Amino acid sequence: MPDLPVQSLGMRDVRIVNEVRLLNVIRRHQPISRTQISSLTGLNASTVTMIVKRLLAHDMISEASTGTSTGGRRPTFLTINPNKMLVLGVDLGVWQTSYTVADFSGRQILWRTLPTLPEAKELIRQPLAIPEDFVQQLCEDILKSLAEAKLTKERGLSAVGVSVPELVDVQEGSMVLGANDRLVKVRIRQLFEERLGVPTFVDNDANSAALAEIWMGSGKLLGSRNIAYVLVVEGIGTALIIEGRLHRGSRIGTGSFGHMPMDPNGPPCFCGARGCWETLASEKALRRRFAELGGEDGTPGSEGTQAAAIIAAALRGNPTALAALTANARSLSLGILGLVHGLAPQAIIVGGQVVQAWNLIRPIINETVRSRTYNPFLAEVDILPSSVPYPPSLLGAVAIAISNMLEQHVTNPSTLSLATLT
Repeated sequence: MPDLPVQSLGMRDVRIVNEVRLLNVIRRHQPISRTQISSLTGLNASTVTMIVKRLLAHDMISEASTGTSTGGRRPTFLTINPNKMLVLGVDLGVWQTSYTVADFSGRQILWRTLPTLPEAKELIRQPLAIPEDFVQQLCEDILKSLAEAKLTKERGLSAVGVSVPELVDVQEGSMVLGANDRLVKVRIRQLFEERLGVPTFVDNDANSAALAEIWMGSGKLLGSRNIAYVLVVEGIGTALIIEGRLHRGSRIGTGSFGHMPMDPNGPPCFCGARGCWETLASEKALRRRFAELGGEDGTPGSEGTQAAAIIAAALRGNPTALAALTANARSLSLGILGLVHGLAPQAIIVGGQVVQAWNLIRPIINETVRSRTYNPFLAEVDILPSSVPYPPSLLGAVAIAISNMLEQHVTNPSTLSLATLT
């Protein structure tokens, strides 16, 4: 993979992208030599040497053992310094909320899940309402867990990343709920920073899941710089990686392909329209179809949505569940087809509980894309399931915190001194 073209990105952006690429390769393949890094990333030897020197100076990586000579100097292997920082990742979900503390290598030190709201009836009545008092309670729960894990001031957090299921005001770090004249903002960044006392970064769940795939996935995307991520949850979120960097759009963010109109006579959407993509292909759509076909009531239970149970039933061969899942997959594939035509990405990643049934839905998606693209080159896009454990937005929240701290390092290297990160 060649170095990223400078004309498509600013010098600062290129530096961030290349540092992240190099760190990810070290994380996945450590211990690894500089020559191996150059081979895997496509970065030339001088660029690798320069980045490695910078990362060593800031204690992000360490030199480990030396290898066997193949005729020249013996290679020195590099490893990630896991103690460089600890970050908190928080995934605010519609039904459940999870949080984890991870080190710089992505290793999780603690993990906990709790209901987003205590009573399911409140979720059903107003499923997108995540009030500030819940966030306050969540912060108290986190502080208790940190104390139990003996994460003291001397071994505390460097940053917090929060994934939310809605659009984000990136300037304020607020979650934006509702539509039209019913917009409400929840002050996520302010609440976390006031209570936990560390820098907090907020993004939506689709962007978070995409970052998790880049940072902590299987590595299949190493050669892809332009990627679309489709997160199938209660709604449908999308994220775009353009020239190796997450595209966040305007102040209010991006990722509303879930509201692409697909059927003017379709089910009503909370946005005020009918037949949006997410009304036809989301977990909510799966529950509705299952109920319409005579399945059990799609009411969520204390363990989350019934979507997981429907998917599991489809995998067992239950005809009602299989019919509902097949119909959802057809609608999902039509939206993916639109992304292929409109964006021509190198890869499309699908995340969410639906990937548990990838062997069932993959033929439907592939047949739709292969048979209905007007240009054979567009049909060559790789369509892959997420390789990150569910929910991908949880590890994505960890990636939000780490990537933002790295970006601050590029802007002002002194912000990543040991004094602030350990």
